Amino acid sequence: MRDPADAIILLVDDNTNNLGLLEAQIEHGGFRHIDSAMSGDQAIEYLTRHTPDLIILDVMMPGIDGYETTRRIRAIYPDRFIPIVLLSAIVEPEARARGIQVGANDFVSKPYHSGELLARVRSLIETKLLRDELDAERERTLLLYRVSQALSNKHDYQSAMAEIVRLTTDLTRASKGFLVLVDHKGQFLQKILAREGEGVRSTGTIDPTVLHDGLIGWVLKAHEPAYLRDVSTDSRWVHGQHDQDVVHSAIAVPLMRAGQIAGVLMLTSSERDAFDAHHDLLTTIATQASITLENTALYEEAQQQREQAEALFNQTANPVIITDPSGVIVRFNKIAEETLGISDGAIGRRLDVQFNLALADLVLRAQERGAPVSGEYGLRQPGTDERLPFNISVSPIEEVGFMLIWQDITALKENERIRLDMERAETQHVLEVFSRYMSDTLVQRVLSDRDILQRRERRDALVIFADLRGFTRMTVQHNPDDVISVLNDFFDAMMQIVYEQEGVVFDITGDELMVGFNVPFNQPDAPYRALSTAIAMQQHFAHLQLLWANRGIQVGMGIGMNRGPVVLGHIGGRSRMNYAMVGQSVNVAHRLVEMA
Repeated sequence: MRDPADAIILLVDDNTNNLGLLEAQIEHGGFRHIDSAMSGDQAIEYLTRHTPDLIILDVMMPGIDGYETTRRIRAIYPDRFIPIVLLSAIVEPEARARGIQVGANDFVSKPYHSGELLARVRSLIETKLLRDELDAERERTLLLYRVSQALSNKHDYQSAMAEIVRLTTDLTRASKGFLVLVDHKGQFLQKILAREGEGVRSTGTIDPTVLHDGLIGWVLKAHEPAYLRDVSTDSRWVHGQHDQDVVHSAIAVPLMRAGQIAGVLMLTSSERDAFDAHHDLLTTIATQASITLENTALYEEAQQQREQAEALFNQTANPVIITDPSGVIVRFNKIAEETLGISDGAIGRRLDVQFNLALADLVLRAQERGAPVSGEYGLRQPGTDERLPFNISVSPIEEVGFMLIWQDITALKENERIRLDMERAETQHVLEVFSRYMSDTLVQRVLSDRDILQRRERRDALVIFADLRGFTRMTVQHNPDDVISVLNDFFDAMMQIVYEQEGVVFDITGDELMVGFNVPFNQPDAPYRALSTAIAMQQHFAHLQLLWANRGIQVGMGIGMNRGPVVLGHIGGRSRMNYAMVGQSVNVAHRLVEMA
């Protein structure tokens, strides 16, 4: 499977600041290929040229919004599995439901926690890459099966070779495919040609330069397959004199007969690296075609072809089941027998009856679309309540029925669970540490900056101390309930004022409160916030004094404030650590509160 870090992620947002922040967060998550678009129309236009592995789409945009963009992408590209994550400041359940209804795979509300967003992105990308891998395996198995069927059912090599060229061209999405046949002396006999979107035709001529000096000539001499990922960098590629096709990559494999080369099967594409997933596959197909060339007129050859098809059917590492058009099981490979626990008694039974799963819906969707579909199912293990998770891909097979390829995704599910548990544990740890010091707004910012737990730094800070006057006398003159009640009222009111100005409460000692501003994040207006906090403390304390005076309690309050450099970090021993602010500026502020 591809490295998730190489996945292509498309970010769509009309706000350049939001786009830059999101791009930085995604890059911080280890992803290397990030593209962007400023509108829904740009995103749709981007998809005409590229296929991203995931799209993160803002909902509120001018023109077509995120919902409409998602709907159009799903409508225009119904066969592409591209996970879409919608971002929105709207938190109502109806908005989330609407996003899922138009085709989004996930919906994240703003302000979001970058760690949670990255976890969801990683999960969706791994699902996407697994789907791509499953699709490649499905296409390989499907192509092998179809080619095997074609070779088994055709009784003359002309129709068999035409079918080979057509199928390999279509299913590998090549721009052009052709089969060049030669006699035992290497002299040209025939070329069977298939173009994308056109039928198959045969010709008795070929450009001599291509035959002798080009890639076909090299394969005829070397008797080996050749794959050119970029034809512009390989001397073996020669462009035909009358060939107007744009070619960037090509692959050619020899067809052998009785130890001699009988022809060359070649595919070309206008894209580079187009045949990475089909190299071994084409070699296998060439082997089958060689057998057909040698034995087309004999019944024994037809029998051999059926055996070849059966061997290929059982080669895949995944369980495979073949059904008739009504969903009745007609064949399965040995891996299916071992993994799914089925036997010959399953032949003739419907899928739903055999597996007690709602597979009929999946088969119906594949039938309606005339294309492969897939879904995730849990198969109960015999004698237990445990369910083994599978991704089941259903492909319609012309004149046969359907092919079901089962992919065990237990490891993927377990990895996803472990990753999410770790993300949740880390988030909970940060919440437990910092919720004691700061407001919910600042805590959310801390959650997007996990390095703060290890960071030690020097900052310019505003330090405030608020201290009760006459409190020691009060503890002697009044009962413990009154003492604790006064402290709780005082700290509750003062801390609420601090949080409203997004300050950080660093310490509560006895009847004293220590507060910092411009920490742990920059606050350009920190002096204003600090002064506003001190004034608000004084105003609210006057109200508290009146309430306490009615109960015979007389206390005052002093405030000391200073600005200067401080050192921030987690301080303590192994059994207890606190996020602390220390330095000369703190000491001066404390002396000031003693004088206030």
